[in-house]
Amino acid sequence: MTSTLKPSRRLLGLTAALAALAIALGALPLLGIGRPKLLSPIWFGLLLGLLFAALLDARLLRRLPTPQVQRQLGSKLPLSRWSEVRLSLQHSGRHPCRVGVFDHVPAGIGCDSFPRTVTLQPGYSSELSYRLRPLQRGHFRFSACELQLPSPLGLWQDRRLLELTSETRVYPDFARLHGAELMAVDDWLSQLGVRQQPRRGLGTEFHQLREFRDGDVLRQIDWKATSRKRTPIVREYQDERDQQIIFLLDCGRRMRSQDGELAHFDHALNASLLLAYVALRQGDAVGLGTFASAQPRFLPPAKGSAQLGALLNTVYDLQSTQQPADYATAISQLLARQKRRALVVLISNLRDDEDEELLASLKRLGRQHLVLLASLREEVLDRLRRQPVEGFDQALTYCGTIGYLNARNNLHERLLAHGVPLLDVRPSELGPELVSRYLAWKKAGVL
Repeated sequence: MTSTLKPSRRLLGLTAALAALAIALGALPLLGIGRPKLLSPIWFGLLLGLLFAALLDARLLRRLPTPQVQRQLGSKLPLSRWSEVRLSLQHSGRHPCRVGVFDHVPAGIGCDSFPRTVTLQPGYSSELSYRLRPLQRGHFRFSACELQLPSPLGLWQDRRLLELTSETRVYPDFARLHGAELMAVDDWLSQLGVRQQPRRGLGTEFHQLREFRDGDVLRQIDWKATSRKRTPIVREYQDERDQQIIFLLDCGRRMRSQDGELAHFDHALNASLLLAYVALRQGDAVGLGTFASAQPRFLPPAKGSAQLGALLNTVYDLQSTQQPADYATAISQLLARQKRRALVVLISNLRDDEDEELLASLKRLGRQHLVLLASLREEVLDRLRRQPVEGFDQALTYCGTIGYLNARNNLHERLLAHGVPLLDVRPSELGPELVSRYLAWKKAGVL
């Protein structure tokens, strides 16, 4: 604990009053006014009295025990949502004490205004709460809490900095999907009836041996079993009952664009988590890979509710970078890691300057996996396109916007013409669009 003593406003005010009185006494002879003999002794008496009181008050303040502080902070916080923090203070002194409290909140987290004041009763615990709102994902450490103790006479303030360590993790805003919104997703899934049923016959996963029936083909016959049973026996297959979905997230500079409080990258994470939740409920396996990140990460596909937690732990501290997106390298690394056929959801922000390397890489990926490319579109472009043109500067802005959008649309059309499924969406609409496309493909048997 460190302690810093500083004068209060009361002490500064009394000192200023004595200084003003001294100036007035010194100015009287200059104005030709006689100075009463008793004024000077009175002034020196007041000064000595104030000095004695200040020293005594400082000594009493130093002897005041420091209240004990405990912080109750959740170990996991959702991004951009208000959460409550509780501070418990216990006073071991003999008299009530009014304390100012200032909790040191790390950068990247907004909070209610400080300092807060609380009156502590001897031998009792008092609580105060405040709200904080994380503005960034990642790991955060609260290191200290500051108390401001007034002296008994109110002439001093003692700033005591207590070492009080707490740690928390800020996760993507998946918490907003809990409760009514997740229940709505579940109702939606049950109403659509998209849970895929295995189709018997000519799938890829072995199911059973059975006797030959009308409609079976010769290549289904198991000749060894037929020779043992002395009757035609066929091998029955079924479609694979679980699919694999891999999110390939661009963490580069193009995802740093911001619409409102969230960057495109955070919208992409939220949308990926929403689709991961839906896919896991459908019995599919979900994984994730990143590129253009400081340390590329890969989470192999897996099924079960625990995979959602693993996905959150993989991306909670993932940040976008200034690196360019290298699609060719990212796809090559994914092909080396993922051998089984999967749905690869590539989320990026395509610009009009993409070259043929992107198309070649996507076609190479599409030969082994089913690909869905999600291209995020800045909302500001839609606003600029709709606003009226009333001047030369606005006309230039409008023409530049239309030219950029036309070039971007041409790129999307080339990708669609080569059979690359594509979503051109605003970041805030990415989650519902991904879920809708996934469910449509699931119902149609594409997955």
